[in-house]
Amino acid sequence: HPAVFDIARFQWMNGQYIRACDLECLVELTLPYLRRAGLVPENPSREERVYATEVIKLIQERIKLLSEAPEQAEFFFKDELEYDPKGVSKWLSRPHSRDLLCLVADTLDELQDWTLENIDNVVRSAGVALGVEGGQIIHPVRVATTGRTGGPGLFETIEVLGKDVAVARLRKAAVMAEQEVSE
Repeated sequence: HPAVFDIARFQWMNGQYIRACDLECLVELTLPYLRRAGLVPENPSREERVYATEVIKLIQERIKLLSEAPEQAEFFFKDELEYDPKGVSKWLSRPHSRDLLCLVADTLDELQDWTLENIDNVVRSAGVALGVEGGQIIHPVRVATTGRTGGPGLFETIEVLGKDVAVARLRKAAVMAEQEVSE
């Protein structure tokens, strides 16, 4: 009987290998894909490599193939986001979204100690201040900062993006949210 090659099983096994892979080894394996996609330069500086390592660490659990890395990571590297239209329509069109995004942006901008715990507290506190909870906070902030409805942990993502990028994206999305509500 001819052998049967199960692609789904192969991808699952490869995903297991990627998740178990040492981070530095995974960075070496993934960088060529990010280079080909134009996300990192041919010879990244030390800072660019550290940033790429932090990004790869966040997507490590989400990829089954190294070739998936550029698509999973592109929002970390691009200045202009491609927003998921359904995510924008669903999460930025809510009446509270603009106020939430503005409050999160302003509070993050004032944050002196850029840590995961502080970012988490800022985002959740903004929701509490506006009487919004759970997904009503997380999803609009995720769409604002990544352009997507899914991805690595939100607070970890914001931490890696950095204050300037995260705040700028939140403010841009607040303007989009205002336009969504007025339409």
